[in-house]
Amino acid sequence: FYCITNPSCRERLFRNGKANCIMGCLIAPYHSLFKEPSLKSNKFIIHNALSRCCLAGKVNETQKKKIVEEMEKSPANHFLILFRDASCQFRGVYTLSPDAQELVRLTGMGPRAVSCAQVESIYKYSSDRKQFCPIPSKTLGMSVDAFTIPGPLWQGGGAGGGANRRASVTKKSTTSAK
Repeated sequence: FYCITNPSCRERLFRNGKANCIMGCLIAPYHSLFKEPSLKSNKFIIHNALSRCCLAGKVNETQKKKIVEEMEKSPANHFLILFRDASCQFRGVYTLSPDAQELVRLTGMGPRAVSCAQVESIYKYSSDRKQFCPIPSKTLGMSVDAFTIPGPLWQGGGAGGGANRRASVTKKSTTSAK
């Protein structure tokens, strides 16, 4: 292998007419074994977490199906589940925007966007235990599968949280009562 990368040896092989044979023998196996590098994705892990933990059972089948469809449409490679609090109650699925360093809601309830500084705690899904385990860190990386946000972010306040939804439901019920 060294002879081909060494310029003086490569030149000598070309002059002697042996380069094609040697290069053909050396390059062909390299190309057939070459595999395009792929970005790691936790899509399968999140799908398992939704199926076996967060949205298990027939009751949640339609919601789970819609979420999986949204994940398939998304160009993102890394997905994170938003929990209401430490009790790990499912609220939504987010993707990490590398440009803005924020989490953007893909589907579900919760703020439209969450900055990395607003993340309260992070979790890793254990597929053998079928549960989420807290990670004693504040850094969002590829090993993180879920997160929580502080309570005040759930109060609305322009974050697109639960208060806005309740207001629209109340408005509909009062207009239909007339």
